[in-house]
Amino acid sequence: MEEKRSDDLKYLFGRYTYFCSSVPTIEKTSNDMSNRFIELMDSETELALTAEQNKAPKTAPPPIVYEPYTKDKARPKSPGRGFELIKNKFLSASDLVRNKRGLSDDSSSERLPESSVFKRNLDDIMADQQSTHPNLHVPYVLVKLIEDIIAKEGLQTEGLFRIPAMADDVRKTKAKIEEGKYDFTDTSVHTSASVLKLWLRELRTPIFPESVYDECLKVCYNQRQCVQIKERLPAHNKAVLEKLLDLFNQMISPYNLEKNKMGPENLSVIFSPCLLRPAHDDISNMIQNSKLETIFVCKLIESSCK
Repeated sequence: MEEKRSDDLKYLFGRYTYFCSSVPTIEKTSNDMSNRFIELMDSETELALTAEQNKAPKTAPPPIVYEPYTKDKARPKSPGRGFELIKNKFLSASDLVRNKRGLSDDSSSERLPESSVFKRNLDDIMADQQSTHPNLHVPYVLVKLIEDIIAKEGLQTEGLFRIPAMADDVRKTKAKIEEGKYDFTDTSVHTSASVLKLWLRELRTPIFPESVYDECLKVCYNQRQCVQIKERLPAHNKAVLEKLLDLFNQMISPYNLEKNKMGPENLSVIFSPCLLRPAHDDISNMIQNSKLETIFVCKLIESSCK
C-alpha cells in the first residue's frame, strides 16, 4: 500500500514537471528542482520510515468496564422529548383550526381556577354569579368590560375591536379578571375590547350553538329568518347577544361611526368567529362558511338599528 502511494506521488510530480515544461514563462530551474526531488525519493527508505511511524501500540488499551445492572436503577421506558416534539409539530388541520378559535385541548391548556369566567359554559358562569350578582341577566365580566370601553370613549375610538391590543396586556388583564379584580384603570380601551373578544371565543358553547350553525348559514341572506334564530336561542345566550347588539348599535350611530369607522360590515367580520362555531372543522369549506357567517351577523347588527 505504501509503495503504491509512493508511486502515485512520483506520478503527480511527473505531471507537474510536464505542465511546467509546457509553459514557456516558467523557468527551467523549476523543472530541474522537480526532477531532482523525484530522483531523491527512495521507495524502500520511505516504506521503512512509514512502517516505523505507524506501528501499532505494543500494549492494548484497557477494557471497557460496565457498571453492573441493578433493578433499583432501572428506569421505565418513555417516548422521550423527541417524540413529544414530533407529535406537537405535526398537528392536524383540525387542531390548528380549533387552536385558532380558542378551543385547545384541556390536557394542554392552563389550569384555571374554579371561579374562572373563561373557557366555561355560559350557564355555569351565570350559576356561579347568582350569589354575588343575582339581578344580572348577563355575565358580570361582560358588563364590566363594556362599561370600561364606554368610559374610555371607545365608541369614538377609531378601529375599536379591529385594532388588537398587546398580547402581554391581554394576558395580564385576563389574569386580573380570574382573580376577581375588575379595576381596568391602567388598561387601554383596545385591551378591554380584545379581552371581550377572547372571552366570547373561549366559551365552551358559542352564543349560537352548533346545533343551529348550518341553519344560520342557510338563511343568512334573509334578515327576518336570522332574527327568528336569535329569538330561539337559550335565555342566557340571547341575553348576551342582545347586550352585544346594543353596544354595536351605539357604535354605528352616525356620530360615533364617523369617528370609529366600524360599520356593521366591519363588526360582523370581527365578531362572526366569536359568535358562530361549526360542529366539525372542515378546511375545504372554511372560506365559504366564513363569508356566510359574516353575512349572518351583519344582518343581525342591521336589524338592531331599526
